[in-house]
Amino acid sequence: MAEEKDPESTEAIVAELHKKIKEAFEVFDHESNNTVDVREIGTIIRSLGCSPTEGELHDFIAEVEEEEPTGYIRFEKFIPVMTTVLLEKRYRPIAEDVLLRAFEVLDPTKRGFLTKDELVKYMTEEEYHCGPDRALDRHAESKMDLREDTGAEKGLCTCSGLGGAGSGQTGATGL
Repeated sequence: MAEEKDPESTEAIVAELHKKIKEAFEVFDHESNNTVDVREIGTIIRSLGCSPTEGELHDFIAEVEEEEPTGYIRFEKFIPVMTTVLLEKRYRPIAEDVLLRAFEVLDPTKRGFLTKDELVKYMTEEEYHCGPDRALDRHAESKMDLREDTGAEKGLCTCSGLGGAGSGQTGATGL
């Protein structure tokens, strides 16, 4: 027999979510007029513990934007959509083990860290391919999305667009 949720409990959860959403939104409401610059929406969503892809963020913005885009998002349109996102637990962060595997690709000697120079190199060069020996080279042809099972655990991954010039990507590792 399915249990019914206590309506008061549900209302309390929604009220708490509304409070968190309002607090996050107000940080970027510089004019105190219940609007934020559309460019801040991703930051607001991430501050609420969500990690949308660029495509998901684009879809979210399209859903909360006015029919005639003004460059601003109104709180009244933002809160119901964001509440639904949080209740449905959408835009989950990338799992820790997946991020660890991504770092292992960039740290083949298993030192446990990347130097500043290595990080700059990886973030500015466009593509890397790691084969079974997990060595990186710049001759990759496909992209790796760490949100999906891509064979990374087998050492057969392609990391493309780590934020490199012209890649247009935020990075396979989301860093």
